[in-house]
Amino acid sequence: MDRQPLPTDAQLQQLSDSASFKRAQSYLRSRAVEITARLDTQIDAIVSGTEDYSVRLLLGGREAGSHCTCPAFAKGIFCKHLIATAIVARDHATTDDEVSADSSTPRRATATADSDLRVFLAAQTAERLAGLLTDLAETDPAIERRLRVYQSQHSPRELRKALGRLLRASRFLDWRASRKFARDLDPVIELLAELAGTDAHNGIALYEYALTRLFKIYEQSDDSGGDIGERIRELVRRYLDSLVHRTPADAARAKALFALQREDQWSFLPIKEVWALLDEAGRAVYAKAIEDEFHALPPRSPTEGNRFQSGYFWPTERMEALATVRGDTDTLIAVISQDLTSGHSYERIVAVCEAAGRHREATQWAERGLKAHPDWRGIRPLLARQYERAGLTDESLELYWQDFQRQPTVETWRALKNAAGQQWSRYRTRALEEVCRRERALPDGRRDASLRTRLLVADRDFEAARVLAEQHALAPELLDGLAQQIAAAHPECAAGLLRRFVDAVLPRCQPRDYAYQAQQIARILALAPGPNSRAWVNQIRVQYGARRKLISLLDAAMTPGESPSREQSS
Repeated sequence: MDRQPLPTDAQLQQLSDSASFKRAQSYLRSRAVEITARLDTQIDAIVSGTEDYSVRLLLGGREAGSHCTCPAFAKGIFCKHLIATAIVARDHATTDDEVSADSSTPRRATATADSDLRVFLAAQTAERLAGLLTDLAETDPAIERRLRVYQSQHSPRELRKALGRLLRASRFLDWRASRKFARDLDPVIELLAELAGTDAHNGIALYEYALTRLFKIYEQSDDSGGDIGERIRELVRRYLDSLVHRTPADAARAKALFALQREDQWSFLPIKEVWALLDEAGRAVYAKAIEDEFHALPPRSPTEGNRFQSGYFWPTERMEALATVRGDTDTLIAVISQDLTSGHSYERIVAVCEAAGRHREATQWAERGLKAHPDWRGIRPLLARQYERAGLTDESLELYWQDFQRQPTVETWRALKNAAGQQWSRYRTRALEEVCRRERALPDGRRDASLRTRLLVADRDFEAARVLAEQHALAPELLDGLAQQIAAAHPECAAGLLRRFVDAVLPRCQPRDYAYQAQQIARILALAPGPNSRAWVNQIRVQYGARRKLISLLDAAMTPGESPSREQSS
């Protein structure tokens, strides 16, 4: 099967909302998307957010049937994790295309060409090479800046000046410019490593200077490919190694580390790693700097969350990280509890208490969270888990039931089932009745039973789902999926579900989806090879005869015995 095209920005915005599309950009910059599999019709990825979410992006016009394990997707939103996956995959595909387009010869031939160039340059005299490089530097300022770095490598003072000229960006770096800038950093990384190996004091100071400049540049770049971030991480790694092997991380160095971290808005330099390098005096200075910064923040409003407001976030993050590395649970709770304007803060505090073995306190915070934010998604299961641990099974089960009532989803259904145990049969009936009561009535007398069917399928009760599907309306993707599950035991019913699926989807079907629809039509004939199915296929041929690609694919999908003649279809 040909690789299906990735959705455009316009198509992604149609599938989701503008807020999700904007929030997806933060995942691109932080390199939070890891593509784990790339197939012709789908892309699998792991996206790191509040936790790691598993994403499956379907292609070829089936994007609406994609899946993510995040809470937003459970609400029916085409989430920011799916959008970020699509954009990253598209950028990677563009990179591959560029490589192919820029090279008219295979990669092996390119490598041979590079080797030939090296042989040519090695054969030149020093004077000839100097002339060639001087000419290049005069015509390309970027090359000149790189050569100046090499020229200054034996003088820390001159090297600092050369780095200042190289590590600057007068404008926003788009994706292509970011990739080029990142490549220019490679010789810088090696030169700094050499200097740090022979002159630890100046080498470490230049590492700090280079990182400070790079943090500012990173803020003005589109590093969705991760090239600049990769170099910054490498510089940080070598910088920390230098601190370990070349010089004691004392009080003076602690001040420099804190100053550097204040420029780092992306956690390239984790406090946990810095703390491990400092001696006792260094830790005292470092901790005081973080505490002073945090306590200097303006008072917080009791009704408006300040954590994510400008100026609050990073000092708060540093204070929390400091409390964590010190094992200071009381301080960590105190810092988090300064902003209790969302249920997320209560969730975090409960997790801190649990990690410290303070289970009674965790229960108290969960109870406070439910009282303060009764509509916060996940707050009832949070308290329910505390009650389960304490042996209060009836109270826990009631909370899971309330959570399902508040938002019936496959996720809350499964949580209720796990909690109900031997009482599941009774709660299952209550849950299905609750969902049935909320179903939307249709003009033809049926109801939209999509959610009930999803719950039954999640319970692997395909027989009940089949009976329900025959009586009521379902979302098209459910018709398709359920048909696959029951085809072996109920081929006629499966064929009927697939007919409803095709009838619902085909009118708005895009050319990229024709192959899949043709396969489903052929499958209908295989499941129910009777005159009614053939008459239906002939009707499709007449109705969609102008879609020549569809008809051609339909002919190819059918066996000779299945395909009606042109005379029949006309």
